[in-house]
Amino acid sequence: MRSAARSYFSAFGFILANGLGWAFLVPPLIGLAFLVGSTAWAWELADWLAQWAAARWELPAATGSADGWDAFWRDAHGILHGTGRVLLLVVLKVAMLWLFLLVAKYVVLVLMSPVLAYVSERAETRLTGRSTPFRWARFVGDTLRGATIALLCGVLEVGVSLAAWILTLLFPPLAPFTAAGLFVVSSYFYGFNMFDYVAERRETRFTRRIGAVNARARQVVTIGALFNLTLLIPFVGLCVAPAMGAVGAVMAWREGE
Repeated sequence: MRSAARSYFSAFGFILANGLGWAFLVPPLIGLAFLVGSTAWAWELADWLAQWAAARWELPAATGSADGWDAFWRDAHGILHGTGRVLLLVVLKVAMLWLFLLVAKYVVLVLMSPVLAYVSERAETRLTGRSTPFRWARFVGDTLRGATIALLCGVLEVGVSLAAWILTLLFPPLAPFTAAGLFVVSSYFYGFNMFDYVAERRETRFTRRIGAVNARARQVVTIGALFNLTLLIPFVGLCVAPAMGAVGAVMAWREGE
């Protein structure tokens, strides 16, 4: 685990020292284009869902006069009803923000697949000293495979996230546990995407690549978690995280060999 973390942080200096720093400029351009094109409709959808859910699950408030225990239970019902409605709205907003950021990250990874495929291969060449001739056919194949893997991971993670948040809507107090669990799931899928670039150069069969990557599950989750945390740094995180993840996976894999 420490070796994976060390590899991830070492990747920043390695990228700059080996003339790959231009890869830091690509993600913000892609991310900015995505945010400009999708933020408005995403928040409109979130507001509509919040209003729909509030109307759909709203409980009738108790009315009339009451004394003693009847008054106590009427007031308690009102408090619980209001608290539940607020929790429902908060969970919906958090879920929509989570899904929006999730989709945005995978859009960046899919569109960056040509850059990540190239950076991953160049990093391994510099680390091993073995020169790999550049061939367009292989580069295009690596790009398409990387985009496909990123898209597949994105679809699977969105499916898991939707199922988890739907369950959380039925019981809002689960929200903190849902967020923590989905962070681990997200870290695995991001890490898998980064390690697959390395695995593809060693295993041609997809099932064997999955096995090779899963054999390094702790490294995969560590690289993915650091990728996730780096993205929390405004602007800078989006610039550096993808390339650092790709190079960090190369370095971590070599340390584990």
